[in-house]
Amino acid sequence: MRPLLVDLSSRRVVLVAALVSTLLLLAVSWTGWMDALELSLRMVMRSRPLPSGYFQVFIVAGTLLPLVLRTVFRRNVLVSGLLDPYLILLLGQIICELLMVLLVGPGLGVVVGFWFTVLRLLQLLQLRAQASAITWLQVVLTAEWLLWMTNAIQILVRRFLPLVVPDLLA
Repeated sequence: MRPLLVDLSSRRVVLVAALVSTLLLLAVSWTGWMDALELSLRMVMRSRPLPSGYFQVFIVAGTLLPLVLRTVFRRNVLVSGLLDPYLILLLGQIICELLMVLLVGPGLGVVVGFWFTVLRLLQLLQLRAQASAITWLQVVLTAEWLLWMTNAIQILVRRFLPLVVPDLLA
């Protein structure tokens, strides 16, 4: 499968994408252009908290499972070659989100989460196509794609939609 825009299955490309994303988001936020968005998203977050256990699911399924698989199959070049870019992008997201939340405000964590989720969805499609020789890994990558698609839908419905349709805040 040929990459749609960029090859997010490459460790180097993912590292650069995470770094550039972080620097751009920080630069734009420091101009003040995102202040109103940050405040609005913070209000939405207060009025519509995430379901109980939401973060725990993502920590276990989205972080620990790939990390454990990477550790268990560390000598398998194909498996590690497919899981490394995923884990690098995840680490990039965590660092970017921490920086944005601490330096700018918690509302922009939503923007970071959505941006990196979109990147991850594209990445998982590319990784899944490359995992054709390992059926169980294709299943894991498909499950990860479904998990992150759920996250993208949640962000759109529970965070961004109330900004467009304010009556949903009530």
